[in-house]
Order: sequence, then structure tokens, then C-alpha cells
Amino acid sequence: MLELIEHRKMNDSAYKGIMEKRRTAHNISGRKQIQCPFRLVDIIFSDASAGRYDALGGSRSREDLDSAVSAENVFWVGVAIAFADVAIIEFGQLCYQDIHPALDRCGISPVVIVLHDAASLLAMWTKLKSDYAAPAAKFKLSGHHSQVFFGYCGGRLDLLYLKFSLDAGPELTNAIEQPLPKRSVLREHKFW
Repeated sequence: MLELIEHRKMNDSAYKGIMEKRRTAHNISGRKQIQCPFRLVDIIFSDASAGRYDALGGSRSREDLDSAVSAENVFWVGVAIAFADVAIIEFGQLCYQDIHPALDRCGISPVVIVLHDAASLLAMWTKLKSDYAAPAAKFKLSGHHSQVFFGYCGGRLDLLYLKFSLDAGPELTNAIEQPLPKRSVLREHKFW
């Protein structure tokens, strides 16, 4: 029995490097860390992404649906490339620290890069948008007496960061809040 254990340990040490390379080759996406949404918001609100906001949400055109590669996919592949790029300094800086004290002492550093593919960045963005919807609605609701958005965030600094980014660049507000379509149908449902 001891020989088997010894043999197993030798094999583990011999194959550790090979197996680690295989795991990293198959698993591009790392786990989301606390700084990832901040870096993602910086990339989406950057000047490089400014002309491509139509790919973030809403309805897609017939041409886009029929094309081999959609504008949305191209956008998110570009975001994934920018997310992994170490050379772009502006994506590694935490903004708005002078606006709110919670961001000043948070210790979050978007300069730390965790590799994500386009699909995981899209999922992260979708989750951030859906989590932002409830605090934004409560903040705008009449009768709520707090003028501080952070009170509605439940301590989530990424939602506060998204709010400040939207205030600085309001052209993305419609892509975040997803207004109702111009034409909608209300159907009556009978419950009894």
C-alpha cells in the first residue's frame, strides 16, 4: 500500500506541470474578482467604445441577425481584447474616488487583470445591468427621501461606480435601463 502511495506522489509531481498547462489552455476565463466589473465599466465607457453602444442591447436589425458575425459579437470580442490589454493605462485606474468616500477607501485595483472571454464578459455585464435596475428604480421613485444613490445599492460599490459612469456619460443610459418599446401590447388576464 505504501508503494502505491509513493508511486502516486511521484506521478503527481511529474505530471503537475503538464496538467497545469492543459488546464490553463482549456480554461481561458478566470473567476470573476472584485475588480473585474470596475475594469469592464471603464472599457465600456471608454472613448474607444463610444461609437459602438448600439451593440450593447436593444433590438437588433434584420441585417445583423442574418450576417455571419453579428455586431454584438464583434463588440464583445473587442471588449475581451481590451480587458486583457495591460498597455492601456486608463482601464486600470479607479475613477470617481473624489466623488464618494466609499470608493476612496475601498482598495479595489482594476489594474489586476483576470482573463475572461467575450461570453463571460457579456454575462458579467448582463448581471451588472440587472443588479443596477432595482436601485436605479428606487432612487428615481417619488417618495423616497434619500438623495444618495449608495443608500439603495446595498453596499455594492460596482453599482455605485456604474451610476457615476452613467452620470459622466449619459449616452449609455438607454442601453442600461432598457426602456419599453415604442409599441407594446397589454393583454388582459383573468385570474378566476
